[in-house]
Amino acid sequence: MMRFVSSLISIALLQMLLVSTSLAQRVFVVKVIKPISFSDSLFLAGGQNDWNPDDTAFLFRRVDSITYILAKTDIPTTFECKVTRGSWKKVEVSGTGTAVENRRVDFSKGDTATLNVSGWSDYFEASPARSTASKNVSVWKTDFYMPQFKRTRTIRVYLPPDYATSGKRYPVVYMQDGQNLFDVLTAFSGEWGVDESLDSLYKAARVSCIVVGIDNGGDFRIEELTPWQNVELKKGGRGDLYAQFVVETLKPAIDSAFRTIPESKGTFVGGSSLGGLISLYIATKYPNVIGGALIFSPSIWFSDSIYSWLNSSRLNPMQRYYFYGGQPESTTMVSDMLKVIEELKQKGVRKKNLVVSVSSDGKHNEQYWKREFPAAISWLLK
Repeated sequence: MMRFVSSLISIALLQMLLVSTSLAQRVFVVKVIKPISFSDSLFLAGGQNDWNPDDTAFLFRRVDSITYILAKTDIPTTFECKVTRGSWKKVEVSGTGTAVENRRVDFSKGDTATLNVSGWSDYFEASPARSTASKNVSVWKTDFYMPQFKRTRTIRVYLPPDYATSGKRYPVVYMQDGQNLFDVLTAFSGEWGVDESLDSLYKAARVSCIVVGIDNGGDFRIEELTPWQNVELKKGGRGDLYAQFVVETLKPAIDSAFRTIPESKGTFVGGSSLGGLISLYIATKYPNVIGGALIFSPSIWFSDSIYSWLNSSRLNPMQRYYFYGGQPESTTMVSDMLKVIEELKQKGVRKKNLVVSVSSDGKHNEQYWKREFPAAISWLLK
């Protein structure tokens, strides 16, 4: 009898919450197969918040032991997401513990989306993992000082297969989110496989470069990789200091420690999501230092200030930009990239130096960035 009464109360509360939301709001209802601890919280991580797994702005409200609700305004009609319990180590999985694809939420037919969660990654005993980094990857520094922020950062370096014997100088690509580039052990959601791709390209076509992977700052990631604050989220805005760190602090150190081509013709940046946004900013802030950029699934949505910034910038017509995005990532991913490319053209960047690659099935994760990387880096270095 008590269980029946409890169910009625839960249903009534859920209905009340749904009714109380305005028509402008979109509602997410999560149903978990098994109740979770009352000390746990559920979050929505996706394209709407740069995949932040513990964003309190996307915290679900508990209705009962298996039902959670989140009502938000200004949510895109379609986007990808996953449910977490506050970290990527506690992300939703299938009922057998295997990883699941990003959810594709579509509000075009209604303002409520129901998400059924079968399990959590930390509830399953993980198989022993081993490093997937190639022998050409090393952790160069674990405590490289960032004077702009008064903190330190881990820097990873990939060297070409012939680096030790050639005596040559090499182009350098400075890539964001270094944890996710080379090794499944350090990646939070799969790796790019940058090292394996470059090893293969070297064997096939002697394409080679140094890649400097800059680990993200965890809780500092959003503030560091965004040049402007997002008004709604009230987050971000210290990306200019991060750009200074990459170009004015890290690059001179790398040029001193390795045989690099220090001129702009041998200096590139790259990244995905917010890493793509900040790579675009770094390249346009330092047009005579950075020769080009790989910009994958860029979070251009984070601030419209990117357009006024580009419009007021003096760019180098010889710079090279490779944009990549998946059509299913969001309703604005492709249009945002095309709008940025038009701005770059208006500022004199040559049409032949601009590439936009759009995938019909591409999603916002490392699997698809890994797939695109060989073509992108081959074009950038040619």
